[in-house]
Amino acid sequence: MLDATPTTEKWNDFDFIGHLRDGEYGNPEWPPVNGQSFDRDHEGHWGWTTDAVLGQLDFWLGGLNAALECCSGFRIPDIALVHLGTNDCINGENVNAILAELNQVVSILHDHNPGMHVFIAKVIPANDANIQPCLDELNGNMDDFFASVTSGRVTVVDMASGFNVVTDLWDNLHPNAQGSEKMANRWFDAIMANY
Repeated sequence: MLDATPTTEKWNDFDFIGHLRDGEYGNPEWPPVNGQSFDRDHEGHWGWTTDAVLGQLDFWLGGLNAALECCSGFRIPDIALVHLGTNDCINGENVNAILAELNQVVSILHDHNPGMHVFIAKVIPANDANIQPCLDELNGNMDDFFASVTSGRVTVVDMASGFNVVTDLWDNLHPNAQGSEKMANRWFDAIMANY
């Protein structure tokens, strides 16, 4: 999630926000960029299904946020980057149910900040023939679904196109450094196209 102040020319100020600071398997080298250290705050939860996120999202944005506000400066984001659905497919969930749950995520985010811009990803492909049909169906329905049901600011970001399951994944499911860079560039391009 981002707390950001865009200008017409460039990003004037931004801050990644969230209650987490580490990666699932530790932290890589975080080199400075343009003289600034990497902002490690985030709210990414590995292995979670969409309904698991739904069970905690109000708490993260509400109660926990209020409890930490004095010390961490955590705020309600202006932008949310959402990449959910893969673990739902792994668990055999129906695509219509996944879409409905993703819409609930968007609704909760907008409940906490009606002006929030939610960027929701078409999920990256997997090198697993058992779940790829579900991922393809989910991605194939996202544009029309979010165009028809969402009242707030939502942009669907295509993470799947051009993503190579042989060269961009480290375990047939999760992005390696090259895949992560591709994803970061897609998020960045989508944000910059909207500001």
